[in-house]
Amino acid sequence: MTTSSLSQHDSLFKKFLGDITVARDFLEIHLPPHLRERCDFSTLAMESGSFIEDDLRTQCSDMLYSVQTKTGKGYIYTL
Repeated sequence: MTTSSLSQHDSLFKKFLGDITVARDFLEIHLPPHLRERCDFSTLAMESGSFIEDDLRTQCSDMLYSVQTKTGKGYIYTL
């Protein structure tokens, strides 16, 4: 994959998963069943912050969400 295509992929990732409704649908479809059943997706919220090193931010994207689980607040991190 070229740097240009990575950048385009990164932009789409941020755009779509930055929309909480799309992120909720995506996670409800793609998380394994044993994780999905623990989460109350109606509480899904985007959190601020990034764990990507500065020199890699042009190549990678990450999103952090919080969600209430059966045992308390949990976090879902996507890279």
